[in-house]
Amino acid sequence: MSSNVTGSVGVNQIKLTDLIDDCLEHIFLYLDYDDLIRVAHTNKQLKPAADMAFMGKAGKKKFRLHVANSRRISDVTEHTFEVFKLKTSLRLLRCFGHLMSKLHIDTFHAINPNPSRDLNLVLRYAKEFCAETLTKLSLHYISDGVFDSVITKPFAKVENVEILRCKLGVNMTNFNAWFPAMRRLELTSNHFVDCTAIAMHFPHLEHLGIVGGGMLQTKFIRDAIRLNKQLTSFALDRAYSPEFFRYVSKLLPQLVDVKFRGYPKDFCAFRDNVINFKGVKKLEIGFIGGMEQQTVSNIKLSFDRLEEITLDLAKYNCDSGLFTFLKQHQSIVTLTLRSSIDSTETPNINEGLLTDIVQTLPLLSELNFFGVYFSIDDLCELLNNFNLLKYSFSVENSLLFDNLKIRLDNKWQATIDDGCVKVERNI
Repeated sequence: MSSNVTGSVGVNQIKLTDLIDDCLEHIFLYLDYDDLIRVAHTNKQLKPAADMAFMGKAGKKKFRLHVANSRRISDVTEHTFEVFKLKTSLRLLRCFGHLMSKLHIDTFHAINPNPSRDLNLVLRYAKEFCAETLTKLSLHYISDGVFDSVITKPFAKVENVEILRCKLGVNMTNFNAWFPAMRRLELTSNHFVDCTAIAMHFPHLEHLGIVGGGMLQTKFIRDAIRLNKQLTSFALDRAYSPEFFRYVSKLLPQLVDVKFRGYPKDFCAFRDNVINFKGVKKLEIGFIGGMEQQTVSNIKLSFDRLEEITLDLAKYNCDSGLFTFLKQHQSIVTLTLRSSIDSTETPNINEGLLTDIVQTLPLLSELNFFGVYFSIDDLCELLNNFNLLKYSFSVENSLLFDNLKIRLDNKWQATIDDGCVKVERNI
C-alpha cells in the first residue's frame, strides 16, 4: 500500500499518515479483513485508525481460529470471523487481540497430523494479546496437556468457557487457575480421561452444561452438583432416573434455567411421582432416539414459576400428555418448538397443533417454531388469528421473507437472520 496520495497539478503531496484518524477510519472500512490486518501489522502510525475500523467492522463478532495452516481463505459472516491460515491468525491476535471479547480456537481442520507446535503459538499469542479483553473462550479438539503447558497466567476476565471434543485429563481441567472469573462452563462431547476432574468447586460458577459426555459417570455429575450448589443454570444430555431428577431438584433449589435432553421414556418413567423444580422459569427439553415411540408422553416434572419452555421434538409427535403438562403450567409466556422432520415425512408441527397450544396457554405472548416450513398464506393467517406479540419461524429463502413483508401490514415489524424470521407486533 502506498503511503502517498498525489493530488492534481499544483497541489502538494499529502501523506496518508497526514490524515486524521476519523478520515483514515472511513477509508479503512472499505478494506477487506486481510488488508486491514496488513495495515495494522506494517504501520504503527496507521494502527489507531485501523483499530477504529476493525471495531466498526468486527467488534462484536466471534473470532474462530482454525489451527490448520491451510490455503483456505478467511470466512466472514454476520456473527463470525473465521481464519484458516496460521500466519493470519497470529497477525490478527497481535494486531487486534486487545479488541476481541469472544475467541474460538480449534484444530479440527489441521493438515499437519501433529498440530501441537502451531497450537502452542496461537495459545501463546491469545494469552499475550487477548488476556485483558476476552470474556468468552471456546476450545475445540485440544489434547490433554497442551493448554496446561502454554498458559502460565490466567485469563482473568473470561467468564464464559466452552470445551468441545477435547481430551480432558488432569492437565486440561485446571479451570480455577486459568479462568478465575468463570461463570459459565459448557462441556460438549468431550473424552474424560480423568472423570474426577469435573468434580470440583468453582466459586463463581452460575451455569454448568455437560452434553454428550458418554464416558462421564453419573456419580461424577452428582459430585459436580454437590460441590456447586450456587448453580442457577444447568444442562445435561444423558439417560436419567427419577432419583437423579430428585437429587438435582433438592440440591439446587435456586435453579432458574434447566435443559435436559433424552428419550421420552426418561421423562415419564416416574409413575405417579412427579418431581418439582420450584424456582425454574426457563425449561428446555430435547427428545432423542428413533421412531419406535412416536409420541411425547406426559412429562413427569412440575414447575411453580415456569415462564419459558422449549421442546426439541426431533421426529416425535405431540400427544395429550403434552397438553396435560401445559395445562398444569399456565404461567408460560414463551413457547418454542423445534422439529427435525425431513421433507418426505408428515410435519409434527402444524397449524392445528399451534392453535391448540395458543388456546391452552392464556398468558402466551411469544410463539416460535422451527424445522418445518409454512406457506406465506398460512403464516399470515396464523399471525392474524393468534393475538400474540412475537413470533419466530423458519423460511426456506429470503424471497419468501420479502413476500411476507409485503403481505404484512403496519402492525408488524419483521427481520430475518440466517433463515430465522422474527415478527413483532407494533404496540
